[in-house]
Amino acid sequence: MFEAPTRLSGLLRALGRLLLLLAALLAAEGLSRVFFHFVENYNVEMWKYARLLKEPVNDARSFVQRPGASARIMGVSVKINSYGFRSPEIAVQKPPNVCRILVLGDSMTMGFGVPEAATFPSLMERALNARRGGGCRYQVINAGVGNYNTAQELASWEIAGRTLHPDLVLLAFYINDAEPTPKNHAGFLTTHSVLWTCLKGAVEDVRVLLDPKGTGYVGYYRGLYKGRRWTRYKKILLNVIRESRRENTPLSVIFVPDLHDLAHYPFNDIDGKISRYFKRAGIQAIDCRSAFQGETKPKMFWVAPDDSHPNAAAQRRLAECILNRLALPPACAP
Repeated sequence: MFEAPTRLSGLLRALGRLLLLLAALLAAEGLSRVFFHFVENYNVEMWKYARLLKEPVNDARSFVQRPGASARIMGVSVKINSYGFRSPEIAVQKPPNVCRILVLGDSMTMGFGVPEAATFPSLMERALNARRGGGCRYQVINAGVGNYNTAQELASWEIAGRTLHPDLVLLAFYINDAEPTPKNHAGFLTTHSVLWTCLKGAVEDVRVLLDPKGTGYVGYYRGLYKGRRWTRYKKILLNVIRESRRENTPLSVIFVPDLHDLAHYPFNDIDGKISRYFKRAGIQAIDCRSAFQGETKPKMFWVAPDDSHPNAAAQRRLAECILNRLALPPACAP
């Protein structure tokens, strides 16, 4: 006789608990947004960058920086031009006596956490124009996009960069560039939740700390350049070389060092074999680890205590390293 009311009461209690849980999660989400509005956190700032400044595309790039978008990320203004690059607007038709240098890369090149004027492509442009005398005027185009790998950087050159008719292309290599291309369709929580972003970041940090092999991020990155992964990546590098030859555009490769352990750099051999691969094809390779030689406190070059992207001081060293060694093509000679 009392079975139906008992079941109804149970359902109502379960529904009430579910609503309380939902209310608690929404409150936690709200508090997270308020807190991280005032306190910078690497994972949250990357989430903001992806949410506010990126959009998916149906080609080999997977995603691009949204043309014309702007936002404040890591405390600095980030503005994207009509090509999807963090550079001033560029005329399609190259003006006379202008040498264009296209810099392909990821967030290290884009300048995550530093003002646009402090990125190494911007510093290079000013330095080249200051010493040019009466020769060409230089345009150094920052085509770096956060989370791009080499395959995506190549696609960016083929799809967008090619139309700018660069006189020289610089490919900025970073140790994670052999990672697979990420999918351009993130889930609802990944796209909309700060709380979820923080939890995922915390779980990943714990996973690295508890790695049973004790290799952490170093082991992960080194694994990208072994066996089939290295074979696959060499094919991507070959396609970069072929694009340079097809477009008859000189190419130089810049090695941007990881800034976690400068005193005992764990990726010397990987940078070395990639450098040799390009040099055998007659392509200049510039290793900018030397710009940080002797430094034992790498965090002085980080944009934040929890973020190893190169800060303004590190960007200056990268620019100096490149300018001291870069072989400009005849069309760009000062």
